[in-house]
Amino acid sequence: MPSDSPPGNHMLTDRPPVHEMGLSVQFAKDVPWTALDVTDFRSRIFEAYPDYREMPRASPMSVEPENRIVLGTNEGRRAWFISPDDLYVLQVQNDRVCRNWRSRVPTDAPSGYPGYNILADQFDVDFEYFVEWLRQKTTDANPITPNVGELAYYNTISTAGGRRLSEILSFFKPNRRSDIIGFNAHWAEMLPVSFRAFTTVHTEVDLSRDGVPAVFATMISRFDLSGCDIGGIRHRFDEVHGAYSQIVPHVLTDMALGR
Repeated sequence: MPSDSPPGNHMLTDRPPVHEMGLSVQFAKDVPWTALDVTDFRSRIFEAYPDYREMPRASPMSVEPENRIVLGTNEGRRAWFISPDDLYVLQVQNDRVCRNWRSRVPTDAPSGYPGYNILADQFDVDFEYFVEWLRQKTTDANPITPNVGELAYYNTISTAGGRRLSEILSFFKPNRRSDIIGFNAHWAEMLPVSFRAFTTVHTEVDLSRDGVPAVFATMISRFDLSGCDIGGIRHRFDEVHGAYSQIVPHVLTDMALGR
């Protein structure tokens, strides 16, 4: 990473390609999360997250790489609590808490990505609030047992103006010029950290939500939280983020990263 990049804030440039980022913690055992619980918790966070949506339950996460990450199922209840500006989503189901930041600007405009440190700090606040709410509800000093963490980045890079895949993807080095149809690439890499962790990379070409042709580079890191107390979760996120950041330049070029 460039020496002038603040630690822990990869792709913190004038035009970072990050259009969504999420942090998640999964629990080994389900916690109480009934319709009454959802209503009670929502009333406590209403000012920060006034909008609500019920979504299909997300599939269990594993620290073993899969052929493809499944994003959801149709079983159970997952609550989305959405901020007034539609930029932040706090997701809760009975085995997981997740917080997403997502850009709401056109694909070709600067995304406004705040950086890892800011978003991780905000996740810490919301996560600790949820755990404290559980403590009061269950009278259990340790109401959750973390087992899997996830750090997810969704990058979108416009190909408008004749940008070629080789100008966006570092690993794509064709020896001739030709139009590519139906391109996608998918793989997983183990991360060199002190616990089991991997990053799944998926790249493809498609239209963005505002109809702009673009390269989508999704990089999702999952890692073991077994035996990790609540106070140690952030340390593991930071360690995974540092290792993940070393993969990014091998996927996206400096031009794609806005450098």
